[in-house]
Amino acid sequence: GVNEFYLPSKDELDALYNYWKISGDQRIKYSAVPMWTSSQASATFVWYQLFQDGTQFTDANGIIRGLQGNKDFLKSPVHAGSAFTPTDFQVVGVRAIPVTSVLQSDIDLTVRATTNNSQCSAGGANTVCKVGDIGPGGGIVFYDAGKDEYWGRYLEMAPKSCEGERLSWRPAGNTKTVYTGSGSQSAAELRLLAKGLGMGKVNTRVITLALGAGTKPTSTDYNNSTAWTQYFMDGQQFDRVQTLDGNKNPPNPFRVRPIRAFGTNNVVLACKDGGLCKIGDTGPGGGTVFYVAPSLLLKDKMQWQYLEVQKYPTFQADLCARNTNTRTAQTNDGLGEGRRNSEKLLVGCIENIRQIKPENSWYVPSISELKLALNLLGYPDGDYWTSNLVFGSGIILSCKGKTCQKIGVSRGDAYFWLLVRAFK
Repeated sequence: GVNEFYLPSKDELDALYNYWKISGDQRIKYSAVPMWTSSQASATFVWYQLFQDGTQFTDANGIIRGLQGNKDFLKSPVHAGSAFTPTDFQVVGVRAIPVTSVLQSDIDLTVRATTNNSQCSAGGANTVCKVGDIGPGGGIVFYDAGKDEYWGRYLEMAPKSCEGERLSWRPAGNTKTVYTGSGSQSAAELRLLAKGLGMGKVNTRVITLALGAGTKPTSTDYNNSTAWTQYFMDGQQFDRVQTLDGNKNPPNPFRVRPIRAFGTNNVVLACKDGGLCKIGDTGPGGGTVFYVAPSLLLKDKMQWQYLEVQKYPTFQADLCARNTNTRTAQTNDGLGEGRRNSEKLLVGCIENIRQIKPENSWYVPSISELKLALNLLGYPDGDYWTSNLVFGSGIILSCKGKTCQKIGVSRGDAYFWLLVRAFK
């Protein structure tokens, strides 16, 4: 029936995997195992997904040579270039929730031939495209999000003349790492985010900053040795292949085709309205932007690129003096750490004078966050709370001009609060 759970399609299972890895939802507990989907690749092959790393396979078309089918598999096969051992297949049920509101008519995805549509190819404020139209860049529109997203609405592939063949993902001899996982982000989580729709432009900027200009099969890094590629015979996506000609004989060289994202208008949004931000801008929370990361970051399941700080220190108060957790040590003092510090601070808090709720954006800054905000933007001389603790004692920055001194104090003392928030 319509309300029953069922075996997910390959795209539904991929959406579940991504949510599991990124959301931080503690109710979901899966193992690193292969999961079946309900999507068939042929009469004898069906799609499955490795919850070890998110790769999806059918093993058809010579991926495992001589294989005639996989529907009777009880364990996942071993792939060339992978260290994953054979593991029992599992299944998970999903269900679709009935709609409760009136939706717009479905987007027509049927494409019989590319079409010339002046409302699309002209671009500008009145852009209206459908899949298959010639886009403003001279390519073909292949995706419509249905509404404007932060990256735009439509995706357009470049003309065939822009396609490259047998091009390396990184310059020869360059061994730099794209995602280091240092500081406030996990490299594995950032790589997972980089697989999403609309991330190509951000990924390309990150890669070129790390490796220099070049041409890439995709802009999604798998690890420091391999990148994601897609098999256009059947749609399988890989990270295992480590040669420009693939792991197949005869050779089947990698190709790359650029794409671009665009929206329905050319309006440039202000920082406070969700546009790009620079230091000194007013942020969406009404504060002042004091830090801009070079790319989208992920910390404790939250994506962010910017930090803003309140325009004025509004009061002096204690830092949750009545706290059952008196031996806490919070030494993470880097950029992006204040939110998590504040969450830990509230765990044993009996009476929180300001009812600070980090999940609702504003939080007590880490030492580095506070020091950067004070130095860049200038605030009255005084003593300011940080979210760092040393064995139950609070840490303040006592500032005069641009010189700040770190001091351990009692959490029952009253000092300035100057809250910050992270956003993207």
